[in-house]
Amino acid sequence: MPLFGKSKEQKAAEAGSALLIKVPASAVVLVNLLSESLGISDSRTKWKVHTEVLGLLCHLVSRWAFEIGGPGFRAQLQDRVTLYTIDTTVDALWDASQADQQFDVEGWKQRMKEELLHNLNAAELEYAECKQLIGSKGQSWPYRDDNAIGRFVGNITRLSGDDDDLVRRLTVALMITRFVLDRSWIRPDIEDVWRNAR
Repeated sequence: MPLFGKSKEQKAAEAGSALLIKVPASAVVLVNLLSESLGISDSRTKWKVHTEVLGLLCHLVSRWAFEIGGPGFRAQLQDRVTLYTIDTTVDALWDASQADQQFDVEGWKQRMKEELLHNLNAAELEYAECKQLIGSKGQSWPYRDDNAIGRFVGNITRLSGDDDDLVRRLTVALMITRFVLDRSWIRPDIEDVWRNAR
């Protein structure tokens, strides 16, 4: 341990902890904003939107980790962030304290975690098909599914009821670009983990 300051391992652990917390916490905030703006009140639809948001956020971690540290770093970070996000999300969103004593709460949570892992892996494959994160300026990127954000916008508006509604698409596009694509959202945390892990 250094005489003054923190060791490299401590810095890496702190950077990793900040990153782990941001993904599920950001998803909750974004899902609440989307649900309020799009009038989503049905719990099943809200869960589907939550899963889609988590899929995009985990993909962004994966995409940026690859850009910053290459495939090895991406694989390590993606696994850790995704598994933490799944555990945290399922444990936080489902309070089983009111469940019948005969109900297998742990078995049910395990099935929910497996389902969420399957859905996040499918979302990663879907978003990874997109060569661009966002289309070029001047293009109608919120209406195209050849870029990850445009595909996300289409997925959310389909889930919320009407993917042809111009206002809904623009609302989702504006929300996701302001909330997530701001470079200060999570990319600096990924860079900190990379810098402190080497």
